[in-house]
Amino acid sequence: AIDLIAKSASGGMRDALSLADVCISYCGNKVTQENAKNVLGISDRSFVSAFADAIIASDIALALEKCHQLEKDGRDIGVFALELMEYMRDIMLALFSPQSAEIACLPKDIQEKLLVQAKQANSERILRSIEILSALESEIKIHNKPYIQLETAVARICSPQLEQDISALLDRISVLEE
Repeated sequence: AIDLIAKSASGGMRDALSLADVCISYCGNKVTQENAKNVLGISDRSFVSAFADAIIASDIALALEKCHQLEKDGRDIGVFALELMEYMRDIMLALFSPQSAEIACLPKDIQEKLLVQAKQANSERILRSIEILSALESEIKIHNKPYIQLETAVARICSPQLEQDISALLDRISVLEE
């Protein structure tokens, strides 16, 4: 729970204390990891990993189904978009620098999953997804239906043929080369 609070605070001590107070107010003196996830709106890592699998496979239907599940569960879409962006970054690190310290400090099962996903993904898809999710983070804040913004971003990532920018074209070429 402490690790989740620290990560959610992005290094800010006051933010971490505020988040810890919120968790304690909802959960009492014993805050578990699961309780902290629920209070902070953080998704289960396996859910984020499965979402990334859908993106890598260009499975728009599955990705949109997962978007719907997030909405149905009342998850914070902004928090999830950030989690997904960070997860895609982890795949990028596994792809380009599998021996990096950041990958090495992760549990073995997560390292193995990231390495498998890195082998399945093309580098252009991973880089485009990080760029699109990064832009999504600020867009979500100004819309009253953020899940629609997430659905649109996912459709854009999985369907590079719908876009004309250079990164989408490179993604399409990469898929064709495979």
